[in-house]
Amino acid sequence: MKAFWVVAGLALSVTLLFCKDMSQIHLSVGNKNIHIKSPENFHEVTRNYPEYKKIGEMFTPPQNLFLAMFLPEEHLGFIMKDEYKVLERYITLQTLKDLSLQRLSRETFKETKNKLEKNIMTLLERIVNETNARLDETGKRISTDYNTDFKVQINKAHPLGIAHEEENALVYSMLIKAQNQLMNKKIETEVIVGTSSIIFVNGAFLMLHVFSGFESQKDIDWAEDLSIKFAKSILDSNK
Repeated sequence: MKAFWVVAGLALSVTLLFCKDMSQIHLSVGNKNIHIKSPENFHEVTRNYPEYKKIGEMFTPPQNLFLAMFLPEEHLGFIMKDEYKVLERYITLQTLKDLSLQRLSRETFKETKNKLEKNIMTLLERIVNETNARLDETGKRISTDYNTDFKVQINKAHPLGIAHEEENALVYSMLIKAQNQLMNKKIETEVIVGTSSIIFVNGAFLMLHVFSGFESQKDIDWAEDLSIKFAKSILDSNK
């Protein structure tokens, strides 16, 4: 989302431990250890750039815990040069606060997955309403913290359906229409591809979100393909 990265340019129960291989991290969610390998050509950035953790947390719903953010490696060069460049693609990893200190059973995850499949449209409408309330609150904080005008709202979210399902993971995708107004400029409308994945690993409940600007079917295919591969990678790395 363009608005997200303008703010980045201006600028728990979770611990991140990095391996010698910078493409790999270990998450400790409560008392559950999880190994994560970054997708190809992406890197986790919150350790070296804490402002991204701050901004990621600002955009995280209050019932969730922000865990990590992954950016394309080519974007790291622009960050190091202190250059602002709109980022079209990024990934965030979250968990639910209520479940972060619990060891989730496989049966509980199965029930959650089935409920999501059956009620995806209703849940999506609720998520949009909750997200807009969060964006309104975040916009006010950003306007104050960064001395700029910031407004963004989601107008509509259209579910594209289930992209992938297996015993310990579910990936679904959507198109999101949003409006943003930055630094007193004219209101801009953009369409974004978003995928959300729920993953059951080592007794923990993870939520993986992949975002891309939308120009064609290729962007939808890219987001779904990356989400499926990343979910499978997390499961395979924690067997």
